[in-house]
Amino acid sequence: MSAPPMTTSALCFAAVDVETANDDRGSICEIGVTIVIDARIVGTRTWRCRPPTGVDTFGTRQIRTHGITADDVAEAPRFGQIWPAVAHFIGDLPLVAQNKSFDISALRRACELSAQPLPHLEAGCTMLWGRRLHRDLPNHQLRTLCTHFGVELRKHHHAGEDAHACAQILIEMNYANGTHHSLAEFAVHTGHPMDTLNNRGLPVTGLSALDAGRRIGTLTLTGTAAGILAGRSAVLVNRMNTLTRPTAATLAAKLGASITNKVTTRTDLLIVGSRPGTSADTVRLDAARLARAGGRRIDVLTELEFLKITSTL
Repeated sequence: MSAPPMTTSALCFAAVDVETANDDRGSICEIGVTIVIDARIVGTRTWRCRPPTGVDTFGTRQIRTHGITADDVAEAPRFGQIWPAVAHFIGDLPLVAQNKSFDISALRRACELSAQPLPHLEAGCTMLWGRRLHRDLPNHQLRTLCTHFGVELRKHHHAGEDAHACAQILIEMNYANGTHHSLAEFAVHTGHPMDTLNNRGLPVTGLSALDAGRRIGTLTLTGTAAGILAGRSAVLVNRMNTLTRPTAATLAAKLGASITNKVTTRTDLLIVGSRPGTSADTVRLDAARLARAGGRRIDVLTELEFLKITSTL
């Protein structure tokens, strides 16, 4: 299941929770995601995985906390193998975690260790928002917030259950503080605006600003995508899991983009593959970062997003 269509009429987000195997935050062994559309929970998924290579030992303290052992995930795929499915499920919804400083940094670290791209998503924290809005509570841990808002926490430290509880907490917190129009407005109201989850330091702004009817991520394209990249000067970066570079370049051209092998003064789009690239790709990324530092806009399409918009050709 991928996330349902996102609207701008009410609260829409993806609540996320991770469990780790040891003290390295990248050692993710379980991920839970709950999708909320129009202030309603519409789905929850949980993935178990082996942590990235090099951080895949299981600590006694962590096993005691969540109960997951090395044997439990011995036959499971690595984090890097499940992440594309997780990212697809989330789509372009903003992320919310109960403890953003842990869960979001864990995702960043695990993606870095696995050479997986991070989408450009906004990220917020129910613990920080709870501290601002409900100062009378003794603390703002998940259990305490669940009790305060009447949310059932069926199995603490199960990633899917914790993500589901986090989603319910935010729905109730939003309602208790004025039923704000959107998550961004709610975050501003709390004094803790959303942060940005970057793709290698390069924001993925997507195509929604060009054509709202063809928004990538959670929304289904209407009609053909032909011409959606008209006027764009694009550079392919890194290797793709599903397409060769020549095939990707051909598809990008069918979308209307002009393809070059290096970042120039005209470049305004990167199409980034999910697998590690060559030294030439590193040069391309560095050139794009430098151009952005100089104030030039360069958008990014991840491999999943690129496949999404080419699927109708």
